[in-house]
Amino acid sequence: MSKKNKEKNAYGIFFEGLKVRIAHLVSNGKSIEIKQLDHVNLHGPLFDETPHNIAPTQSDEGDEFILPEDADYEDGQFSLPEITEFDDDVGFDDQEAEYDETGVDNRTSMEIFQQLCQRFKLTDGKVGLNAIDEKVSYHQFDKLAFKGNLKKTLQTELLTKAELKAKKFELNYLINSDKSVLSYVHKGEFDLLKAVSEANSAASITKKIIISHIDPNEITLMNLVRLNSDFPPEDIVLILYVDSDFKTGILYKGMDFLKNFNLVINEIDPSRRRDTVYSKVMLEQDVSGIDTIHHIVLAGQISRNEDIAFFREKFTSVHTVSRLELNNIDVFGQVSNKYKPIELAEYAIPIGLAWKALEPDNKKFLKTNLLPIRIIERQKHFKIAWHGIVIFIIMAISSSTWTFKGLELDKEIENAINFTKKIESQVSQNKIIIEKINGVQKRTSEMAKKAKLIDEIIGKKNQWHRYLLEISRVLSKNKISWISSMSGKENTFTIKGYATKRNSIIAISKLYPGSEFDASNIKLLEKINALNFDITFPFPDKIVPEEKEPEKVEAPPKKPIKKSMVKQIVEKVKNISVEEVKNQGKSITPSQEYSNLVNIYLKGDLETAFTGFLEFVRKYPDHKKTYNAQYLIGECLFIKNELEDAKLIFQTTIGQGGYKTADAILMMARIYRREGNYSKALEYLSKIKQDYPNHKLSKTADTIIKAIEEDKKNAN
Repeated sequence: MSKKNKEKNAYGIFFEGLKVRIAHLVSNGKSIEIKQLDHVNLHGPLFDETPHNIAPTQSDEGDEFILPEDADYEDGQFSLPEITEFDDDVGFDDQEAEYDETGVDNRTSMEIFQQLCQRFKLTDGKVGLNAIDEKVSYHQFDKLAFKGNLKKTLQTELLTKAELKAKKFELNYLINSDKSVLSYVHKGEFDLLKAVSEANSAASITKKIIISHIDPNEITLMNLVRLNSDFPPEDIVLILYVDSDFKTGILYKGMDFLKNFNLVINEIDPSRRRDTVYSKVMLEQDVSGIDTIHHIVLAGQISRNEDIAFFREKFTSVHTVSRLELNNIDVFGQVSNKYKPIELAEYAIPIGLAWKALEPDNKKFLKTNLLPIRIIERQKHFKIAWHGIVIFIIMAISSSTWTFKGLELDKEIENAINFTKKIESQVSQNKIIIEKINGVQKRTSEMAKKAKLIDEIIGKKNQWHRYLLEISRVLSKNKISWISSMSGKENTFTIKGYATKRNSIIAISKLYPGSEFDASNIKLLEKINALNFDITFPFPDKIVPEEKEPEKVEAPPKKPIKKSMVKQIVEKVKNISVEEVKNQGKSITPSQEYSNLVNIYLKGDLETAFTGFLEFVRKYPDHKKTYNAQYLIGECLFIKNELEDAKLIFQTTIGQGGYKTADAILMMARIYRREGNYSKALEYLSKIKQDYPNHKLSKTADTIIKAIEEDKKNAN
């Protein structure tokens, strides 16, 4: 038998948010190799067949760059990517889109997905799929105290009667070495499984795709790390995975899955993203009580060299901080220079899914599978012994004479049916195209009317939008150039910004005649290799003031709110009496507004919760829940690493003497520990043990004291 015949193929398909990634792995019996990696970005949900009519904005090739509106982004929330982010081209060809005359991509998300699948021969091997994260929930039980059928007991424990009756769920579990149980439940349909099935049907392939397994993302990442590393079984490992839509932290030890936690990150700037992840990990350590981490593995979009260096500096007590490396896998020679380590780390989940499909019996893989039993049974092949095959051949030869003509007739009928289906499909597609064209024409007409009305209303009163359009046009032709500020005077306006080429600055200066710029302001920056420019233009079409001078264009207020604003809030809440604060914990129902803000905070939307708590304190300085809102403002500032502002809040809370005093003291200790002021941190921790010996936070204080002692040893 040739080597080609011995090869086994497997495919891993990862779908989350609007991104689909596929990895193709091949095994020749001795080694496993990566054959192909590819991805697409969808317009919307897979099963939303409504055309999205979205013109392309910025492709991988660097088309038009759309600047954000001031109403959508405030200063501090939006930043352009660093120049280094454009150095590493991923190397994947973008899916060829079908644009009409208006520049609109008319393909549905399902069509984009099907075209991606057609680039892989999924029927040549087994396929592993991921379970979409938002449909999976985890549940931890400290000890194995169930009797009888564990799976049925978990179903009764975790699902309602209506859910059990509907049978639209899949449940699985892991039993750790200490007899604790981690159960996870997938509710609803498997969208990816349905999409793969439809892609198989749409390709008119009679051979069916074989689905090996469906695993949650966390299980797949844990499998992949364990398969490519030799960490001691007693060491605790933290996996940090950050993608555009899926972000998580996973803690495990040996074969035991300890904990997973979501990383809610809204930052685009890499440095801010790293700071946010670090704060989330520190907070999770305090909450979970897992204070010692021996190894950190980075995967996804947070595994660059600068990310590794950052976490090594922050976690000095951790033994190793590394990118997820595929040490036990080979890369085909023709693509070894195409896929870099950072790209393989971004494809960790589909690679892990494909690997498990190739080696389902590998002892390092967790024996988990959310694929419904009915599908597993339907995919099994019927096997018979050699003598059964002989009998089957004899029967087939005997019956062939009688059935040959019948088969010919069946074939003709099948061809006629298929031809009819194709005609009906074409007619249906033509109807859809006509509806799309009519819809586009109608919307174009409506937009033209609105534009004409706006032009009649505004006239010559405000032409800033014209200048912005011209500037945007010039920037789109001079790549990696951007504006940092823009201001106007009576007869001139000035723009300041950066460009990577001198020719770009010259092109921008020629935007309007009569421009001036100071050559001394053009300086080579050390870190980002860009040139700073400062160009002044006369107004090409001067704005005539009506009754007063036009207001000076100023930058929007910066977020987060700085120390001066926090001090104002502190002054307001100082007036709450001690007795009133002490009585707030007794059977008081909070207002709906406060309750909603707490829910937002617990879900991880930090910025929205922080702004909401500030507004609550401003609006209701004497409300019973203002004390609680004030304390939560401090927690938000701590997570955001704005430690000086957080101190002001917690010191005020301690001074008021309410029921949150112990919590505020503990937070002060955490702040000083983070700053490296161990003596001050121990002073606050001792105060908790002395003043609140029976409080639940007293045990937490003991844990932090031990951690500080360990920090001090490592520092020496």
